[in-house]
Amino acid sequence: MEKIKALIEKAVSLPSAVWAVIIFLFAVGTVILNTVFKVGCILKAVFRVPCPVCGMTRAYLSLLRLDLKTAMYYNPAFWVFPLICLFGILAATDKKRTKIWFISFLSAIALLLIIWIIRLSLGTAV
Repeated sequence: MEKIKALIEKAVSLPSAVWAVIIFLFAVGTVILNTVFKVGCILKAVFRVPCPVCGMTRAYLSLLRLDLKTAMYYNPAFWVFPLICLFGILAATDKKRTKIWFISFLSAIALLLIIWIIRLSLGTAV
């Protein structure tokens, strides 16, 4: 239990801007893999089960075309990552918000997992 607590404290101590950059780079890398190399979800290719963020790239591309309905179809949690980035930027400007940002980050992960489980059980995961 102490090791988990120490790990959480270490993660919270990282600057929120670093977390926001990591999330952004992951998103950009995914877009590059999908568009340039035509590689979809690696987890889906290996395990034949879509991952919790499957459809996220397609959702953002649909959102860029202002097609909110299709974006929600691909992954209804597409709006979570921009919020986490925004909270990360706010936390970077005020160190008191770091703990709030980390809690929102964990909540976002939990939300993604809940939506993923629901979509798998309904057979609507893409």
